[in-house]
Amino acid sequence: MYLTLVIVLFALLLFYRYLKENYKLFIKDGVDGPTPVYIFGNLGEFAGKDPLQTFTELTKRFGKVFGFYQGLTPSIVVSDPDLIQQILVKNFSKFNGRPRYLPFRHFEENEIPQNLSGSKWKHMREVMMPAFKNTNIQKVFPGLLHVADQFVDELQRLVLKHPQGFDIQNLNECYALDSVAFTALGLETKAIAHGKECMMLRYLKAWEDSASSENAASGLALAYQCLEVLKIVDIKHKRLAKEYFDCLSHHMESERQKMNTSARPKSMLQHLLTYNTTSKDHASKTVRSPLTTTEILSMASGIVVGGVSPTAAVLGFTLHCLAVHPRHQEKLRKEVLNVCGEEGNFTIEQVREIDYLDQVINESLRFYPTAPGVARTCSEDCVVNGVQFRAGTEVRLMGITQYKDPEIFPDPLTFKPERFSKEEKSIHPGSWFPFGAGPRMCMGMHLAQLQLKVAIIKLLQNFEISTSDLTQDPLPVTLRPHLSPRNGVHIRLTRIAR
Repeated sequence: MYLTLVIVLFALLLFYRYLKENYKLFIKDGVDGPTPVYIFGNLGEFAGKDPLQTFTELTKRFGKVFGFYQGLTPSIVVSDPDLIQQILVKNFSKFNGRPRYLPFRHFEENEIPQNLSGSKWKHMREVMMPAFKNTNIQKVFPGLLHVADQFVDELQRLVLKHPQGFDIQNLNECYALDSVAFTALGLETKAIAHGKECMMLRYLKAWEDSASSENAASGLALAYQCLEVLKIVDIKHKRLAKEYFDCLSHHMESERQKMNTSARPKSMLQHLLTYNTTSKDHASKTVRSPLTTTEILSMASGIVVGGVSPTAAVLGFTLHCLAVHPRHQEKLRKEVLNVCGEEGNFTIEQVREIDYLDQVINESLRFYPTAPGVARTCSEDCVVNGVQFRAGTEVRLMGITQYKDPEIFPDPLTFKPERFSKEEKSIHPGSWFPFGAGPRMCMGMHLAQLQLKVAIIKLLQNFEISTSDLTQDPLPVTLRPHLSPRNGVHIRLTRIAR
């Protein structure tokens, strides 16, 4: 009994010394920030508050570089554009990892590219990047138009059923899933037809709930890695993850069987199925081998998880902005009709001609940044632009604090798409990174942008967008883990008479 007491007291003493040294880290390195509380760090600063608003307030208090503790984990928050550019691009080798953002992972979720770092992440990116080449995106464009037509057909039905307006966000999610699955995987999920009953959509909802900033169990596991044992409560997510990966596996085998070995890949999944990695054997001879089933499932899932919900959120935010800013909507419609015509399909080249559409999407992203910032993990002790970073420190590069800064974006509370025009002064790359930047920049950025543009063009060819009695402006948002509309996107659509 006495020995046990001594051991416990000794362990507590060691833990106390660890806490004392850990919470002195930023003081030693000259990094300002709020004073941490033992064990809890600065979690109290965020309790019951909007985390993004808290980061904005802390930036005002402590400047463009400050430190805080997520429980025991030291994190440095950066809003300085020069330092952000250094970290994301020039010093990427020292900041190439990503902190955990989904503590409860099941099956192949552990291996999706977004959750990897180091050589495994590099290997997957090298494999996947060719699938997103412009030539491959052009091949899937007809399929994207096909899904967009289904999107418009469903909108026609909803307008007849709800002439005073409706929440379009559920349909946006269905469109995003159908378009990603069909164009990237050659898989017809039929989410637009089946709505909330679509299994893949239910899985993505469970995934979002698990990763939400409002999920208490997930938040605790993020702050204290030892609490990942709370994974046992993540029941719905686990069950749907199994169904989801079983579905992907079945579809993968179906695609493999119907492919001719000499045929050129017609989808990104087929690219993965035909890809061969190269390595050296014991005799230094080059050996080519196909990707493993787990690798293919993980990469395919990474495309779906990384592409569906964020794309749906951006589409919802953009439609909301067009509804509350009719003058800009009308300007965009005139350009759309001038380039693409009043009805029917259009070419990918025509889509790329509509400069004002890019400007509207970018300004909507500035108001409602789906990715409010970028997180990286420091892999080695280093000094960048005079700031000391320690190995293991999480680094949060904030876009949202800059997007509302009048010194960077003059008159930031005014919706002004023209600020992103070619005629305007160029924006510092460290102040504008809605899809990330550097080697870990979003691989599917061009496909996601094309999905958005096709849906918006089709909608503007057929409808006028206005607010409804349930429209809220500004739009309430939440982190799931990307920024999403909290209560949907309520708008009213009126069929354009021809």
